[in-house]
Amino acid sequence: MPGVKVRDIEMKIRPADDIIILPPAGNSNHQQNRVPTGTELIKEIKVGNPRRVCHYKGYTYVADSGNKIDRINEDGAVTESFIRLDGYPCGIIAYEDRLYVLQGDAPYAIKVFNMLGEHLFKWIHRDSVTRVFLGRALAVINNDELVVADRTNRRFTIYSLTGEHLRSVRCDEIGTERVTLCHAGGDSIIVSSPLASHELFKFNLATGAVEWRSNAVKQPSAVMMLNTEYALVTERISSAKVKIFIVYQATGEMILCFLCQYAIGSIKNSTEN
Repeated sequence: MPGVKVRDIEMKIRPADDIIILPPAGNSNHQQNRVPTGTELIKEIKVGNPRRVCHYKGYTYVADSGNKIDRINEDGAVTESFIRLDGYPCGIIAYEDRLYVLQGDAPYAIKVFNMLGEHLFKWIHRDSVTRVFLGRALAVINNDELVVADRTNRRFTIYSLTGEHLRSVRCDEIGTERVTLCHAGGDSIIVSSPLASHELFKFNLATGAVEWRSNAVKQPSAVMMLNTEYALVTERISSAKVKIFIVYQATGEMILCFLCQYAIGSIKNSTEN
């Protein structure tokens, strides 16, 4: 309903001093790493209807289904409608003092803003699947390249940061539902694609090869890197419950799973600016 406020709860990962993950079988060089076993509530922040978030240099940027982006500072103060959009925000990332927003529904556009919220330029991304929004299907990879999923042609499209089309890489694993992805180092990305043949997989953009496939998460809703060795995958159970999976990024092996009792707006990790 117009004007109704709902809660977006920012979480942080609880340190797990009593838990050490041992190397998966066959990975003798794999270093021991501490991983989270739960979450704790830090603060509650009222925003409108959040869909995607990103963290950058002390600010949290919240892409809202009301065609806007709110900005939250470290004290929790909200600047509503920091950026006004003319379409639905499917994804948002920050890189090198720029905000890249994936917007719309067939055709999609990638809009670029500076950190003052001023629009700089945009370009069209031609994924023509309608009615199902693309999702947070963009990430910056090596050599300052932006990769975006193209479900229509079952490929990843790679652009320069100014919108020049550089190349496309075929990937038959992509489904027609929402896609989310994150950079996993080098030329690799980890992709969640519900209703695809394998709903979580690691893909090499240089070779076009699938490095591993996993069905450990039935309906992944998001994926991000927890650190250089582990990926964090979420599966929404209800509006107030989310399962969190820790996955070894080199093999796709599920290391740990726990239930979060809150409706998560975002999980901030130590690798983000």
